[in-house]
Amino acid sequence: MVHVATAEEEGAACPSCGVFSTSLKGRVTTSPRDIPYGKGRIMMRWHKTRWRCREDYCERGSFTEAIAQIPAR
Repeated sequence: MVHVATAEEEGAACPSCGVFSTSLKGRVTTSPRDIPYGKGRIMMRWHKTRWRCREDYCERGSFTEAIAQIPAR
């Protein structure tokens, strides 16, 4: 099993509305899809930041970090 912890950022852009948020909601641990490795798979636990989207017109209340290299489950 591999544990990934990302660095504390000052903020992130909401994936729904694109507005940059600096409002930290907390930290969560997720289990992304296992990554192929030879004949087996690597199990991951990603410790990442959850942000609040403060835009009134945005339907998303909060969101977590996301990077293309780690696919969602």
